[in-house]
Amino acid sequence: MSVSEHIEKYDDEIDLLTVFEGFWKKRLLVLVVVLIGFVGAGLYGIAKHSNSLFESVTSEKMKLNFKGAELGQYPNGTKFTPTDVISSKVLTAVYSRNMLSKHGVSLEAFLSSINVYAWDPNQRAIEDKFASLLSNKKIDSVERQKLTEQYQQELKNGAGRFLNLEWSGASATEVSRSLAAKVLADIPKVWAEKSIQEYGVLNLAVVVPSQLDTYLLTNAEYVVVGDYLREFAKQLKDAARELQGDSVVGVFKDKETGNTLGDVVAHINNLENFHLNVLQRSFVFAPTRVSSDSADLYLRSRILVLEEGIAEAERKSEIVSQVYREYTNTTSQQRDRNEAPNDNLRNYSPQFGADFLSKLMGIGDELSDAKYKQALLNESKELSLRGADLTTEKQRLESMLKALNQPKTSNADTESVTKALKKEVDYVVGELATQSEIMKRIVELSRSTRLGKLGSLYELTGEAHVQGHGFEAIKQSITYSILGALGGLFLGLFIAALAMIFSSMKQRRALEN
Repeated sequence: MSVSEHIEKYDDEIDLLTVFEGFWKKRLLVLVVVLIGFVGAGLYGIAKHSNSLFESVTSEKMKLNFKGAELGQYPNGTKFTPTDVISSKVLTAVYSRNMLSKHGVSLEAFLSSINVYAWDPNQRAIEDKFASLLSNKKIDSVERQKLTEQYQQELKNGAGRFLNLEWSGASATEVSRSLAAKVLADIPKVWAEKSIQEYGVLNLAVVVPSQLDTYLLTNAEYVVVGDYLREFAKQLKDAARELQGDSVVGVFKDKETGNTLGDVVAHINNLENFHLNVLQRSFVFAPTRVSSDSADLYLRSRILVLEEGIAEAERKSEIVSQVYREYTNTTSQQRDRNEAPNDNLRNYSPQFGADFLSKLMGIGDELSDAKYKQALLNESKELSLRGADLTTEKQRLESMLKALNQPKTSNADTESVTKALKKEVDYVVGELATQSEIMKRIVELSRSTRLGKLGSLYELTGEAHVQGHGFEAIKQSITYSILGALGGLFLGLFIAALAMIFSSMKQRRALEN
């Protein structure tokens, strides 16, 4: 073997040490490519997730406790959807309660960044359980069908009872983690309060007694005050009766006074009979007024309204009476025409006699006629009673107006009557306020008994979880950088290998020459 052949054979064999030495010599090239890949991929990751660097997500999980949640309805039958929890009315109240505007969060941004969706914490466990049962090849088709139905039912039972609230986006980063958690906890709380107190979704009678208008009591005419107090007492009594009809509220007693809603109704009845009626009629024989013109204007306006109401009741009553007369005449004529026997009916039911079917149908028609006629008579009666009540009220006001226009009594008499009048008004106002507060305490007592701490609607299943998107974006950027560095390493080694091959080929040509 010649020397040249020996060299060629030697060169065809791979010398790892030589290869390593070659890569070592090209280490700077490889390092530069690795750095380029690391930095370039990292910049790409930052650019891709730049919108998420200053965003975060705060989430809160809750369970719906009320009956019918999985069916999409409240206990009182009204429709329920998860979006009720984040309605604009609820979120606006939460926004104001936590003063988020002071933290640089706009209401529009807050409303658009709150989301809710359903979830089931037991779904994975249910799926694993039935996957194991259904994988048994020994069960027959009937058992498999039962297991499948049971699986679907368990999934259905859990669906709709668990919700996940999320506050996401840039607005969530404007507040501290503790405040973000409080905001999410307040959302279901406000929703429950409004749903129970304003909409009565738990079949609790929704009656919130209004407050007495102190400005009107202080500045209005005495006759206006008397009418206002009578109307307020009527509304309060109606509210007490409505609450009394509730199976739960009706049996409660006020802890401070021991009174029930029945006692409230009785107190208001006494107040009407022995104070308010006397107060209203006192203006006829003792026309006390602050300003004659003001009192005169009020009474004339009220009388005009009553006259319009009386005329309307009379018109409606006449219309109902006319409908009753026309209907009676029409049905009487039809009955006369139907008295003749019908051959077709005789052929249809010979076993019961010739006129059996027509008589049977006639009975049904008579019952319908009787109900309709009675409804018309009842409507006419109600309109007549309404007109009579309005006429009585009009006569009362006309008597007051007549007394108001009579010559004034002496100053001494006026001062004495005014003093007694104010004393009576103060007593009535105090009694009405007391009964109103009793009603409120009874309502709150029933809520605390029936509802607990709003637990009849929901409960939170854990602490709020706050996750910053910025940290996640940085993690993603680092991942991109590592991948870029690995890519740069392989690319650098490939370039170094190409450089070594090119250098080896150059050396071989030099030896051959």
